[in-house]
Amino acid sequence: MCDHDWLCTNYSRVCSKCGCEKRVLALDTWNKYAAPLCRNYDRKNRFSIKVNKLLRIHSGPPHWDKIWEVLESTQPFIGPECIRRAIRSSKLTTKHYDCLRIFCDAFTDFRVPVFDAHRVKKYLESCFHAVHICWLRVDPRAGFFSYDFLLRYFLEQMDSPLLVYLKPKTNKRRLQKYMMKLSLIQFQGADKMYDQSFGGPRSPSV
Repeated sequence: MCDHDWLCTNYSRVCSKCGCEKRVLALDTWNKYAAPLCRNYDRKNRFSIKVNKLLRIHSGPPHWDKIWEVLESTQPFIGPECIRRAIRSSKLTTKHYDCLRIFCDAFTDFRVPVFDAHRVKKYLESCFHAVHICWLRVDPRAGFFSYDFLLRYFLEQMDSPLLVYLKPKTNKRRLQKYMMKLSLIQFQGADKMYDQSFGGPRSPSV
């Protein structure tokens, strides 16, 4: 019985005593000819990240981001509006408004119950996908919608309490522009998609 003294090649191990060879599949962790795949701008992925942050399927900014230090030094807070004011008054370049719910969980006792977050996520992303397809088919050369507008519009169709975490409407002209654009691309309406996804009467807990 050979006790094997293994020698390694690029793809196998060979015993120097008995000649027994065993194939080894090794992961090539470095290659000077390799490069990351080129990724173009992905609207659906960007919207999905916003949804994840709103539904707490995201950890928020990294621990070293200065936003945590700003909020830590400005607390105590009561609810979303207090945190929104603190973020607005900060001198940070990246303010992370879309992480407002995460900040509320970290610095306040304010909570909004949301049941079946993954189903809500699926509905919101389905609505966005439908809008995106309509836009590509009808008017792809024109500018796309504001992600914040679409997220608010979809949540309004749900009568969702999560609206409290979104920035309030401020520009009536821009709002009218996007509503007209929805009409121009012939989007069937998030309300119809809501009925298809959830069915029955709408509940403020979704």
